[in-house]
Amino acid sequence: MLLLLHYLGTAMRRQFQSINILNNEKGFLFPYTVFIATLLLLATITTISLLEGNQKMTVYQLEQVELETLRQLSSTALEKEWINDNLELPFSSRNYQFPNGNATIFYRSHDEKNLHLSIKTITAKHAEKVWLVTIPLPLEIPNLDDSP
Repeated sequence: MLLLLHYLGTAMRRQFQSINILNNEKGFLFPYTVFIATLLLLATITTISLLEGNQKMTVYQLEQVELETLRQLSSTALEKEWINDNLELPFSSRNYQFPNGNATIFYRSHDEKNLHLSIKTITAKHAEKVWLVTIPLPLEIPNLDDSP
């Protein structure tokens, strides 16, 4: 019994010594504080840099959507011009201006089934892309008035 009390007393003293080490005035706690502060600073800087990268990526994705929109608008405008004005092949180029940018369509070639074009789109923020597009021929809109 006496041995058990001695062992428990020794264990309790060791436990209190480890607590006292954290509270002594020799500066044992300072390295831990600096380490934790450094980790928090590193996490904050990493989060800020990730946020900046995501913001840049969002801007680039929005520009890509604008370029794709311009390509679709210019293709539709050419198809309408083909149907309404009977555009003759080959044509040199067609320029289209839209509120969010400009598009220029260049004729490349055609065969019996397809029209091969090059579309250069430029957004208002001066992002630019050249698309190689194939449009099936003949470009006709089906007549919806003849439905049964």
